[in-house]
Amino acid sequence: RARETAEENLRQAIRLAPRHYWAHLGLGSVLMGQNPDAAELAFNACRGLRPDDEAVEFVRGTQFSALAQQESDPAKRSKYFRAAQADFEVVLRRNPRNVVAHINRARAHSREGNLQAALAALDVGLRVLPANPLLLAQRARNRYGNRDFAGAIVDATEALRTDPANEEAYHYRARSRFLLHEIDAALGDFNEAIRINPWSSY
Repeated sequence: RARETAEENLRQAIRLAPRHYWAHLGLGSVLMGQNPDAAELAFNACRGLRPDDEAVEFVRGTQFSALAQQESDPAKRSKYFRAAQADFEVVLRRNPRNVVAHINRARAHSREGNLQAALAALDVGLRVLPANPLLLAQRARNRYGNRDFAGAIVDATEALRTDPANEEAYHYRARSRFLLHEIDAALGDFNEAIRINPWSSY
């Protein structure tokens, strides 16, 4: 019912203000899982209002990633992930410094099972934004998943130099250190991650 209420409210906003960019964008986001054709109409309205804005592809890419994670059919799941990757690539062509788009593109690759593509995407991001702690922490996570534990430790440590409260960096450095039998150092990192966020989902 919440989705239907949101759709009704957004359509009402558009009736009152047909050039309301954010209402069209919100409507497209709400409709994506249920009515992709109607969602695309809403997104096209956004493009007509702001042709160079990357928000449409960012929102659509985020929604494609969410749909992929909910999808049990492998072919559809792959289709959604690739659509997400394509949308984030459009965002990054328009705004190469969009950190979240770099991370989301990498996550779409890794969740599809392609860690090499995820790492390559993060390498691109770090060439544009050197030493960005969010990108480094994400690459540490992907390197951990690729069993490059030493590389994960290097990235996590670099992330923590500029962002000492980066829970993700502590977590993946801890897990990597544990698997390299650096037990005391791993426990120290786990404790620091818990101190930063006692309710961590990691």
